[in-house]
Amino acid sequence: MSELTVSQINGLSSLNVSNATSNVVITPNSINVGNSTVNTAISGNTFTQNGINLKDSKNYIVNPGFRISQENGANTGTTTNFYPVDQWAMYHDQDGTLTIGQVASTTPGGSPNRVRMTVTSPDTSIAAGQYAIFRQYIEGYRTADLRWGTANAVDVVLRFGFKGPAGTYAVAIQNQDANRSFVREFTISGGDANTDTLQTLTFPGDTSGTWDTDNTASLQVIFVFATGSTYRGTADAWQAGNYVGTSSTSNGIGTTSDVFEIFDVGLYADPDSTGVAPRFELPHYDIDLLECQRYYVQFNNVITYYPGSRSFSVYESTQLPTDMRVTPSVSVVSQFQYWSGGTRINFTPSFGVAGRRISIQGTGLTNATGMAGSGVGAANARM
Repeated sequence: MSELTVSQINGLSSLNVSNATSNVVITPNSINVGNSTVNTAISGNTFTQNGINLKDSKNYIVNPGFRISQENGANTGTTTNFYPVDQWAMYHDQDGTLTIGQVASTTPGGSPNRVRMTVTSPDTSIAAGQYAIFRQYIEGYRTADLRWGTANAVDVVLRFGFKGPAGTYAVAIQNQDANRSFVREFTISGGDANTDTLQTLTFPGDTSGTWDTDNTASLQVIFVFATGSTYRGTADAWQAGNYVGTSSTSNGIGTTSDVFEIFDVGLYADPDSTGVAPRFELPHYDIDLLECQRYYVQFNNVITYYPGSRSFSVYESTQLPTDMRVTPSVSVVSQFQYWSGGTRINFTPSFGVAGRRISIQGTGLTNATGMAGSGVGAANARM
C-alpha cells in the first residue's frame, strides 16, 4: 500500500492515478473514479454512478407510486375526469369505452400498485378535437424552484414505467393555462410490447410563458394514449398552444382489449442538463398519504349522544389531517344519519369549513339524540 500526503499542488491541469483495476482522474471541474464494473463521476452539482444520477432526488410528482386511492379505491371508471388514484385523472373525449383503475401489481420500483387502462371498446378513428390522456396537475409551490418562465429556467427529467402494445406514444408538459406545451415521444417496439419498460424523457426549462408559483396549478404532466389533429404539434420544442402529441402519435385506443399500464413516475430537476434520472424511490407511506390529503381527503363523522332530545338540529365537527391547498368544497360520499329514539334516520347535512376544522350540521330533525356513527364526507381542493 502507498500513501501520499500533500497539502497543495499548483499548476496541474489534471491528476491521473491508476493501477491494473481502477483509474482516478481529477480535474478542476470533475472527479472520475472507474473500473470494469463501477464508474463514478462528480461534476458540478451532479453525482452519477454507472449512468444513474445519485444526487438529491426530489420528486415533484404527488403519489408517484399510485398507492393512494382515497376516492375510488381499486374500483374502475369509464367517465372523463375519473381519478383511479389520488392526483391522477383520466380525461377523454372519444367514441369508445376506456376502463381505468388502480391494480395490485408490484412494480420494478417496489410499489404494490400501478394504474391500468383497458380499451373496452375502441375508437378506430380519432376526430380532430378528440383525445385520451392521463394527467396530473402540480401545484406552483412544489415547482417554484424550477423558475420556469424566467431566463434561469431549470431542465427536468421524467422517468416512468410503461407497459403497452407496440406504437409511438407521447408525454407532454404544459403550464396551467395550456398555452405552453412541450411534447416528447417514445416508441414501444414489437419486442417490448406488453412488457414492463423504463422510459426516460428530458424537457428543457421553459424561459417563456407564465408558470404560477403559488397554491394554484402550475405544471401538468400528461400521458397521451390518443389525440386528434387539434392537439397535435411539433415534438421536442416549446410551443405556444395546447399540444399533447404529434402526427406520429399512435392511436392507442383503436384496438379492443389493448391494455396500458403506467407506474413508478418521477419528475426531477436536472440543472446540469445531464438527461440522467435518479433511481425511483417510493415516499414513506405516511408522507405519501399526507401529500395527497392536501388536495382530497375523506372523513367519517363521530358517534355522539346527547343527554336529551333536540327538536331541530344536531352538530358535530371533525379535524382535517393537514392544511389543504385552498378552502375545500365539502360533499357527502355516503349517507349521514342521526339518532332518534334509538333509531338511525337519514339526513343531508350542511358543512362549514374553518381552517382544518369541518362542521357537520343537520337541521329540521325530529327528537334528535345524537349523530349516528355512519356517513362519509369528502373535502376536495383539487386543481
